Amino acid sequence: SGALPPFSTSPDGEWIVYWSGKTFTTGDLILSDVKTGDFYTVAEDVERYTGNAPVLWASDSSAFIYENNGRLFFSRPGFYNSTTTVVEENFRYIGEGTLSNVSWYSPNRFVYINGDSVFNVYVSELFTRSLYSDLLGIGNLCGKLPFDFESSYDKFQVSPSGDQIMVSVKNRLVFYISLNGDDYSYPAGGIVRPSLFLPGNCADVGFFWTATGDPVVVSYSVESGKLKTHLFRARQENQNLTAFESLPVPENAKDFSLSTDARKMAVLTDEGVIVYDFETWNQTGSLLTEEVVSADWGDSITLYVGGVETVR
Repeated sequence: SGALPPFSTSPDGEWIVYWSGKTFTTGDLILSDVKTGDFYTVAEDVERYTGNAPVLWASDSSAFIYENNGRLFFSRPGFYNSTTTVVEENFRYIGEGTLSNVSWYSPNRFVYINGDSVFNVYVSELFTRSLYSDLLGIGNLCGKLPFDFESSYDKFQVSPSGDQIMVSVKNRLVFYISLNGDDYSYPAGGIVRPSLFLPGNCADVGFFWTATGDPVVVSYSVESGKLKTHLFRARQENQNLTAFESLPVPENAKDFSLSTDARKMAVLTDEGVIVYDFETWNQTGSLLTEEVVSADWGDSITLYVGGVETVR
């Protein structure tokens, strides 16, 4: 058919992991070294991926998490060369689930959700915990959800500090949850946290975190046969979080790109791209010459824009 297989490039651009089909439904997960052209088998007889990315990379490209038939594993590109022996897969086991069950927040730490339990996982402890998983568990319990997480239709993202998560349930409900460990009781009997109820035509949800720690939610809906996007933000005020409020975006907005310093948002439209300052939500720049297909920040002030005809 000529279609590319599911693949994921490391943040530093030096590695590619892709699914190589052996049958229509199963294949091998392959790690390729971009510089040398060498390739290594990460896992065999893996079910076909339905998503675009077969792995989740740590931000420094030192490690990745992959799914193998409903089970999650951890690995490093450095394992796969002629001078080392790859650690057996059972010693790199994280737990049951899909890639939707995990979210990195630093090069050495990620959050893993299993059922209603939220775990903070330190990469340096994974091998020890795998050896003694019956006694230690996979990580430190850092929170409990008021429901069981279903990776087939729920999604979440952890904040850069690792202290909060946003969780969407069936693309309808979005919860902001603080990770305080054991929440069996509260001194005041309960706590107030913002949530967001989205319409039934919402097809997908995305998350961002601003430089000040504000949670931002993007909803993608279909209205009258056309894509419609909405942007919502809750603000940190006096150590409390306000309710989610709608941020005005152009009628034809179709996607968003957060700057590397998390202080600006590029809004992609059919006519170009508009940049907003997150603190004031005022426009700080625009390029309205053609329909924009993609936009990616090189740094906090440089935005690369891909249009239907040009790249700027």
